Amino acid sequence: MEVTLSRKGAKSQTRGRKPHLTEAKARVGRAPKTRADLELELKACRREIAQARERLAEAAIRQAATSEMLRLISNSPIASVLDAVAENAARLCEANNAEIFRLENNLLRLVASYGEIPVVVHAYQGVPINRDTVTGRAACDRRTIHVHDLAAEEGEYPVGSVNAKREGHRTTLATPLLREGIPIGIVLVRRREVRPFSDQQIALIETFADQAVIAIENTRLFEAEKQRTLALGDANRDLAEREAKIRRLVDSNIIGIFITGLKGRVLEANDAFLRLVGHDRDDLVSGRIRWTDLTPPEWRERDKLALAELSSNTFAQPYEKEFLRKDGSRVPVLIGGVLFEQGGDEGVAFVVDLTERKRAEQALMRNEAYLIETQKLTHTGSWAWDACNQRVLYCSEEMLRIFGLDPQEDLPTRKNFRRRVHPEDRNRVDESFARVVNERVDSFDEYRVVLPDGTVKHVHSSGHPVLDANGELIEFVGTATDITERKRAEEALRDSEYKLRQIIETVPSLLWSTDPNGEPTHINQRMLDYSGMRFEDFKQSGWHTFLHPDDLAEALRAFSHAIQTGTPYQRVNRLRRADGEFCWHDIRGEPLRDRQGRIIQWYGQCVDIDEGKKAEDALRRSEAYLAEAQRLSHSGVSSYSETAILYGSEETYRIWGFDPAQGVPSREAVYQRVHPDDRDGLYAEVQRAVSEKRNYSFAYRIVLPDGTIKHLETIGRPAFSGSGDLIEIVTTQMDVTVRKLAEEALRESEAKFRDYAETASDWFWEMGPDYKFTHLTENAFGSDPAQRIGTTCWDHALDLETDPAKWRFVWATLDARESFRDFVYCTADGSGAPMYVKASGKPVFDSDGKFCGYRGTGTDVTAIVRGQRAEASLRTVQAELAHVSRVMTLGQLTASIAHEVNQPIGSARNNARAALNFLERSPPDLDEVREALGCIVADADRAGGIIDRIRDQIKKAPPRNDRFDLNQAIEEVIGLAQSMITENGVSVETRLASGMGPVHGDRVQLQQVILNLILNAVEAMRSAEANERGLLISTDQSEANGTLVAVRDSGPGIDPKRLELVFEAFYSTKSGMGMGLSICRSIIAAHGGRLWAAANEGSGALFQFTLPRAESKSSIAKPLTTESRKKTSL
Repeated sequence: MEVTLSRKGAKSQTRGRKPHLTEAKARVGRAPKTRADLELELKACRREIAQARERLAEAAIRQAATSEMLRLISNSPIASVLDAVAENAARLCEANNAEIFRLENNLLRLVASYGEIPVVVHAYQGVPINRDTVTGRAACDRRTIHVHDLAAEEGEYPVGSVNAKREGHRTTLATPLLREGIPIGIVLVRRREVRPFSDQQIALIETFADQAVIAIENTRLFEAEKQRTLALGDANRDLAEREAKIRRLVDSNIIGIFITGLKGRVLEANDAFLRLVGHDRDDLVSGRIRWTDLTPPEWRERDKLALAELSSNTFAQPYEKEFLRKDGSRVPVLIGGVLFEQGGDEGVAFVVDLTERKRAEQALMRNEAYLIETQKLTHTGSWAWDACNQRVLYCSEEMLRIFGLDPQEDLPTRKNFRRRVHPEDRNRVDESFARVVNERVDSFDEYRVVLPDGTVKHVHSSGHPVLDANGELIEFVGTATDITERKRAEEALRDSEYKLRQIIETVPSLLWSTDPNGEPTHINQRMLDYSGMRFEDFKQSGWHTFLHPDDLAEALRAFSHAIQTGTPYQRVNRLRRADGEFCWHDIRGEPLRDRQGRIIQWYGQCVDIDEGKKAEDALRRSEAYLAEAQRLSHSGVSSYSETAILYGSEETYRIWGFDPAQGVPSREAVYQRVHPDDRDGLYAEVQRAVSEKRNYSFAYRIVLPDGTIKHLETIGRPAFSGSGDLIEIVTTQMDVTVRKLAEEALRESEAKFRDYAETASDWFWEMGPDYKFTHLTENAFGSDPAQRIGTTCWDHALDLETDPAKWRFVWATLDARESFRDFVYCTADGSGAPMYVKASGKPVFDSDGKFCGYRGTGTDVTAIVRGQRAEASLRTVQAELAHVSRVMTLGQLTASIAHEVNQPIGSARNNARAALNFLERSPPDLDEVREALGCIVADADRAGGIIDRIRDQIKKAPPRNDRFDLNQAIEEVIGLAQSMITENGVSVETRLASGMGPVHGDRVQLQQVILNLILNAVEAMRSAEANERGLLISTDQSEANGTLVAVRDSGPGIDPKRLELVFEAFYSTKSGMGMGLSICRSIIAAHGGRLWAAANEGSGALFQFTLPRAESKSSIAKPLTTESRKKTSL
């Protein structure tokens, strides 16, 4: 029995109870009573007074316990409080045991216990909340659970009931410890006997539970307050240390920093800023430095925009401008600033000298011009695509030229580029681009583009994704620069730290500092974000990971030299970005010295110069690619005037056989190497081109000093001045010697091929667009070719009516202009006799794509077709013979089959009788009847399965090629032959490989082979002793040899000279036709395997056969049907 109480209900039942009226009071006002009645009333009053005194004493004890608990909560540790709660709960509620559990991570862990019932060890470790226990139910339902006899509540509390029986307790009460309605623990009290707790005891337990919650909450709040106080002290100390470091960093920073008012006066500045503008500290102290005076007139409007941005946002984004130095010169700078507070008029600004960067930009512009020219020479374009807005951000002129787009008319959109992609490649290119965008990986692809004039070009495209810090795709660029946005630090410590931190974190550089020995003391947040490393990583040899491995040794050596000598440090190295990419940086470091000149700190910055560096590298690579392309294509470039050779590439020197180390050759020396037979023609062509002011091309030969002759093709372009005078002639020479030799070899090969075609047994044919023969070689169709010119092949066909579907398929193929191969049809030869021809052909189109007909070969396959038909007839006879052999074998197993069928029938009969007996009972035992009927159904299915297997063996069916379990098939065969095996006293042992994969083949035919081998073995062992007749059937499977089946017997064995003779037809060592093993070998051969015999170890014979692996999908050989001929005729 379970009593469930809420906290409110339990207390109301105790506190709201009214005293009972005595019988004496109830009878007031009635008739006078006798002396006996008065004595009875007096006794009742005395009992009530005694009961009231007992209740008063109990209340006093509870009050004292409650007061003691409150005292402990305020003065004692939590463990003592919980122990006192457990003791008072057990003692005041007359329980044998009281336990308190804490709920942590969904586990109830015992924290206090009192009483005589032993505590289970795992209760201290924690047990999961389980509704099948009283404690788990109280925690889940958040209410008091009162069970009168837990040992008897197996259905409601299966786990709790088992525990109660094992530990010997009965009445159980569990009350949850609730903090704001959330359970944090359980109070559990138990009695060994069945004696439910009273309402007053339940209310008292709930009161103790509330006091335990108060004690736990007080402890938690005290610990939290202590931790907060410790954390605040650590934060204050860390704040002071960081402020000191930042102040030192500002004072010695190599970036210009100044504090100013919005009206223009510079209030404070570091030495770097004063050096930048050419002023000294006296000018700063006297107030003569105003940033408004440092600004040239043309930049003042931009300053007004920055001031407006400061007023609205408290910070101004960095922008470029110029400052006037004290000597009147100008210096380009990058400036940004931030106000100290919203609405204030003072702030801090940082200034970066852009002089070197401007020079680099000018150099970069020159490099870009070289890059454009390089793209023209190498035919390479570049592009950038915005993944967010789905638009093209950048496209080079060469890219537009490749795709045939006019920069003045066509917009560089994906739609325009996609329209140029060849229709056959368009979907593949779209799918590939969508895939790489989705997967955010580099792409490499090749496809074709079609220009408006029909010109088809092949394009190789490569792309690289640009991702933001969250891994989202920003841009996709091809042969362009990867631009990665840099994060800005937005975290500050407190008001004073915020002002100083902004100076460092808004500088667009990677800043760092070290102690005099080179150990890192500070890394700004931008550098940490850029590298993806922590400050601790830099302290633990992080520079070894940050620097490129090829730059590490030299960089460390140079920095060590700077540390030892105290000289500034400057290097250009590659640094690893967070995504693993290495980018070029200009790394500089300056020492900070005290008044005695001792170095107390090193400060440095790393400026990203990757764009300019990569542009320079790209230009050098382009020049190298051009030289390599000339070498690979055997093309040289040169220029000459009327009097001298002006320039020649390395490949030009190699082609002409000159040594570049000996200087530029003279025009006469070059002219003498032209083949004597070609000199006049070359000279005349050049003169005509110069006089007509046009380009020229000419093919000629040259003769090297060692006698080698080369074939060249030259393209030249004369260049003229404004007055029409010849300046120079720029030429390209291509060595086409290999091509010339290949052309000669091709002509020779064509002659050989034509001779072969005229003498081969096959013949060649050509037909026009109307499918009529236009050309036949002399041996075509065994007749005069002239008789078939102007006719179609079906004009002479003899199987148009017998096989019309084949010809309809052929006509559809021809009309579709598709190639066909190995089409076999019947026609008449020159004498009118039938002949079979195998033809193959492909359509022919002219240069404009117009259909011109078909061209192909023909072969006389009459002998092959007749041989295939004879072979098909032989296979049919073999299949009939195998079926007869299978039926004869099953005839020998009649007794075994009858025994196998009788077993399930007899079992079904017995089960039916049992069912009748159960039905005759009163009442009928329907469960037993249902079970008996189920057994009858199973016996019927078993008998049906036996009959189905026999039917499969007997019926005549075409060969099948299925996947099946060979081990299961072997076990079925053993079952069929079981009666005969038992009758002959043969002991059968199987060693079937476990986990063997399925095999391909005809299940019935392979079972016929196994059954034949088993019956032969049983019959062979009749002459052996009864206790020595053993049959072993085993299987094995390997990757190399496929599946192996072995049948071993202990009979007399086979004469080694007759091991192959037993497989010959009509050979027998017993009574019979002698066809069994011959048929078995033909079945295994048709499955792609092999069957052979060998002597068994000891005595007897061993028959083995193999089957190929299922993965090879070997099919069973069978006659070629009409359907298969249709599928293979083309």
